[in-house]
This record gives sequence, structure tokens and C-alpha cells, in this order.
Amino acid sequence: MRSEPRPHLDLWSLVAIYAAAATIVVEASYQLPMTLLDEWGRILRDR
Repeated sequence: MRSEPRPHLDLWSLVAIYAAAATIVVEASYQLPMTLLDEWGRILRDR
């Protein structure tokens, strides 16, 4: 029984994947403080 060959990822594909992941993390770190402040303000308003 032969297994299917797995897709081959070259170095540049891996670099692109890591760059995309890093971009997502950086964007999330910019948005998280404002999101937390918005939610905190909403909680205080609704009390």
C-alpha cells in the first residue's frame, strides 16, 4: 500500500506563513486594548 506524497513546502512558503501569522498577532495587539476599553465602558454604562 503506497501512501500519497505530501505537499512540499519550500522555505519561502514557510516564511510567508510566519509573516502572515506575525501580522495577525501585531494587528490583534493593536486592537485588543481599545476593545477591552470599549467593553469596560459598556459594562460600566449598563450598571
